[in-house]
Amino acid sequence: MCVQAYLVLVVGFWGVLLGLYEGGDNHALYVVLRQFAPDTADRIYPEDSDDLLSNSVLFQGTGVLTLVAGLAVAATLPPSVPAGRYEGPGRRCD
Repeated sequence: MCVQAYLVLVVGFWGVLLGLYEGGDNHALYVVLRQFAPDTADRIYPEDSDDLLSNSVLFQGTGVLTLVAGLAVAATLPPSVPAGRYEGPGRRCD
């Protein structure tokens, strides 16, 4: 039960919601499209829309860092956690 809760809270929240969606879709994709395919970026993120994202380096940079942080959380999982066999330090959770 604890392993599943850990996976949902840590991997689900940090890895998927914040890392891949917020960092990847909202920031990294925006930066890459603006740099390499501005016509596509204009269709996806129109300038007259309420969905326009800031072009601030700080805003976009910290957003891309959430992608990096989310991937780092997923990469540092002990190999036994996804298999459901992790018995870490401290009290065992059944």
